[in-house]
Amino acid sequence: MIIAFIFSSFALFAALGALWYTAEALRRVNARGEAMVKPYMGDMKGDVDQALRGMRAINQRLDAIERDLKWLKAQGANVATEDTQAIAARAAAASRGLAQPSVSLNG
Repeated sequence: MIIAFIFSSFALFAALGALWYTAEALRRVNARGEAMVKPYMGDMKGDVDQALRGMRAINQRLDAIERDLKWLKAQGANVATEDTQAIAARAAAASRGLAQPSVSLNG
């Protein structure tokens, strides 16, 4: 019974030691990896900022184009409505004229 307790205690301390060793190794790898990557991050940050500025400018231009298109469609709809009304008025006048012929064919 005592031997089992001793072995289990030893196993517990070995497991905790392995966890500590793994945590230290990961901490060192992360620190070294960050040191290797950090010089390149500044260049990438500038590139990303420039790309974002370009996308914002494009988005603003697209919004302006969309507003202009909506305005043009509204103007086109007004013109089409006016043209349609004028054609309908001419057709009505022509149909009234057809109902009463101006020339008598039967003499």
